[in-house]
Amino acid sequence: MSELWQALAQGILIGSTYGLLALGMGLVYGVSGIVNFAHGDFISLAMFMCLALFSAFALDPYVSALITIPVMTAVGALAACRADVFEVD
Repeated sequence: MSELWQALAQGILIGSTYGLLALGMGLVYGVSGIVNFAHGDFISLAMFMCLALFSAFALDPYVSALITIPVMTAVGALAACRADVFEVD
């Protein structure tokens, strides 16, 4: 019976991740009129980073997410500055 609850929780978490991805893509398309697939790339990179931290250092997934979020924020900001999205003088 506990496997049922674990499968249900995992399905809800994966579904919410897909939902957030879809909301982000819908928001960007609604504002700019351009479909931007970079969201999927960054989410895949962040998930792989969480998995790598979990596998290599046996960190709790929540702790690895707390490490991954600031790192991916910096990577996204660096990519945006590199692509001249922000005007930096």
